[in-house]
Amino acid sequence: MADRVVIVGAGQGGFQAAASLRQEGFSGRVTLVGDEPGLPYQRPPLSKAYMKDGDPKRLALRAEAFFADAGIERVKGRVVAIDRAARRVVLGDGEALAYDHLILATGARNAVPPVAGLAEAVESRAVAGLRTLADAAFLRERIAAGGRAVVIGGAAARGGRRAGNAARLTREPCAGGGRAAIVGRHSIQLPRPLRPFRCRRLPPACMASISSTRRSSSARR
Repeated sequence: MADRVVIVGAGQGGFQAAASLRQEGFSGRVTLVGDEPGLPYQRPPLSKAYMKDGDPKRLALRAEAFFADAGIERVKGRVVAIDRAARRVVLGDGEALAYDHLILATGARNAVPPVAGLAEAVESRAVAGLRTLADAAFLRERIAAGGRAVVIGGAAARGGRRAGNAARLTREPCAGGGRAAIVGRHSIQLPRPLRPFRCRRLPPACMASISSTRRSSSARR
């Protein structure tokens, strides 16, 4: 019997692993497991092209027919356990998938700065994170409704792109004449295209907390 490869994570990394297996001649079963609905899609455009036009079809990495033609099975679900001895993964609904080879391509989650009340605000969506298509759709709707947009974290270029797209969508200027603000750990000179936006440092107590958290994380490693 041919080997079965189970890939946990249906983002760009998981998709590319599945596609590369077929391109390199692997003839066994390939199963791609992801917890989001729809086809695997590109995440970088979520804060760029999608925020401007809101068209999710342009994000798909491949059409539905590609997966059928390539013999790549897609399973919707979240893996909650890995049984290495039995060589199987267990999904949230109790279904178990046997594997001969397992690839973990789950990607990363948004880092939430240790600011009092922020984790709860993210959980309740009073503060919107940006990782998935659903996040981007929610954020785009919120921004388009008007008001002030504040981007927390990210390098100047990434944060600036998000702020720029937010400013194009929102209708209400924020303090200082802009419609979006960037909040980061450092006071920096923004690149020329981002000069209309203001970048301010987090309060010293918050930065000290972040530094302490990073030192603790490094020590645990």
